[in-house]
Amino acid sequence: MKFIASVGLFLWTVVSMGQVEVQDCGVIVNNDKLTGKTFVSTEVVTEKDLDIYFVGGNNRSTYHKMYFNLKNESCIDSGDNIYVLFEDESRITRGNVLAFNCQGSSGFIINGKSVRESLKNKIITAIQVTTAKGSYRVELSKENAQKLMEQYQCLEKREYLSLVKNRY
Repeated sequence: MKFIASVGLFLWTVVSMGQVEVQDCGVIVNNDKLTGKTFVSTEVVTEKDLDIYFVGGNNRSTYHKMYFNLKNESCIDSGDNIYVLFEDESRITRGNVLAFNCQGSSGFIINGKSVRESLKNKIITAIQVTTAKGSYRVELSKENAQKLMEQYQCLEKREYLSLVKNRY
């Protein structure tokens, strides 16, 4: 319930305080008038109790990030492992970069050519997020896996940069 309320508040803030542009591939650019900052993200993809989305860099030299929100509000610590498995059975293993929280939020920075190439060119089949109580694993539907790959491909092109008004 807290997550739904926070998403609602975020969307109200985005709509009322900023100029929002959405590209065909699901990239959202919010130029916030109040803070003077720009926030770039993708539409949320939901698979069971896991929300997945990307956050884009505001210029050519910043890294994209991949974020996950568990709806069961599990406690997750900085450094807890996140696993992304692809169709060809290759995987990405990264440590959570977010601070300890019990809202189920985690994510990693997308750096390294092999990680970028995998997300851009391979279909994700499963994601596992390590939590204080063990781990949460979800297999992605073909539709959601395709959508995530297309969203990341769109971010990698960085065509949205022309819409960014505030680079910080």
